[in-house]
Amino acid sequence: MALPTEDSLTESGRQSRHSVLLILVAFSIHAGVCIAQEKKAQPPQGLGILETIREVRDLPSEKARLGYPIHVRGVVTYADKPQNDLFVQDSTAGIYVDYSQLAQQLHSGQYVEITGVSGTGDFASQI
Repeated sequence: MALPTEDSLTESGRQSRHSVLLILVAFSIHAGVCIAQEKKAQPPQGLGILETIREVRDLPSEKARLGYPIHVRGVVTYADKPQNDLFVQDSTAGIYVDYSQLAQQLHSGQYVEITGVSGTGDFASQI
């Protein structure tokens, strides 16, 4: 029976820290979303949660501003906390995410789970 090596223990610790970070990110986004949802109009009845970035990107501006519920998973492709810039991509598309409500520092290549609401951006719908 092989004993764990220092490298495997270090990797396990990194994975645990990343898991905790992602949970904190999801919680922070959710907390920010709850505040935002109070200020936004309710989306039309019967609309389910948008689960792909393509679904969010395909929303026209007038629907995106209603604050449709979103739950997506993807990879951070660009993150710049001082500028509040965050871009995430899943298998369907990429999208800008409002990063201003989060205290966590994210990095390109991180896998994230985002719960939020739709919004209008300068060029396309955003989270």
